[in-house]
Amino acid sequence: MDNKEKLCVLNKKGLRNIFIIILAFILIFLFKVISFGYDVKHMKYTFYDDKFINLGVPKFSFLMQNNDENYSFKSFRSKGVLEKEVKKYLNTLEDLSCNNTIYYYDEDSDITIIDYSIISNPIYSTISYSLKNGNYCDNFKIKEYGDVLGSLNGVRYIENNDIYISFIPSYIDNMFVSNLKAIRKSDNIVLEDSSGSFEIKNNELIYFRENMYEENINIPKKSIFKIKDNKLILKDNYFSDYIDEVIL
Repeated sequence: MDNKEKLCVLNKKGLRNIFIIILAFILIFLFKVISFGYDVKHMKYTFYDDKFINLGVPKFSFLMQNNDENYSFKSFRSKGVLEKEVKKYLNTLEDLSCNNTIYYYDEDSDITIIDYSIISNPIYSTISYSLKNGNYCDNFKIKEYGDVLGSLNGVRYIENNDIYISFIPSYIDNMFVSNLKAIRKSDNIVLEDSSGSFEIKNNELIYFRENMYEENINIPKKSIFKIKDNKLILKDNYFSDYIDEVIL
């Protein structure tokens, strides 16, 4: 083989190597920027209840790390495409709104994602989730309502010679529920026996009746109690024939 032929072979090898290098760069670029979706990973959540949870993790992620209620994963793919895949996963969860913030609740796992981030460096990206057990906004409300009312659970009542009235606000089966009962003491007739839900806004407790029994009394579908010093003061006193003011 003469020098001319050797030079031709070397040029072909050089072009082939350049082509392979360019192709490798293209494949790496496509790997980093094309969306491949996410996988739902099943993992142990030992911070509460020793249970298993689900987390949506961008495909081709690796090196899962867990610290208390924080989970992180590594990926060689770009930050932009990872953000799209994480947001696609979060869109499958229930939005919760409290503290002027949106959180993400997974009813199947009974966990709330309260924060997430994707941090990149020149080599890899880190996807992180911060979790809370249960419905975070409900848990926040339980504390908030308990602080406003003094105690969330327990019977509140008032009575005089004519009437006995009790009201029980509580949190049962992930719901804020309540019951109101009024008994005329002269003959033990039940004037009201109702149940429903409640919420607290602007220092008022709003009671929404969903089931009720009434006896010779006009009961509204909704009652509003002003909250003062952990006490509930009925604003529209429909028991005025029996008691001047309802303070529970």
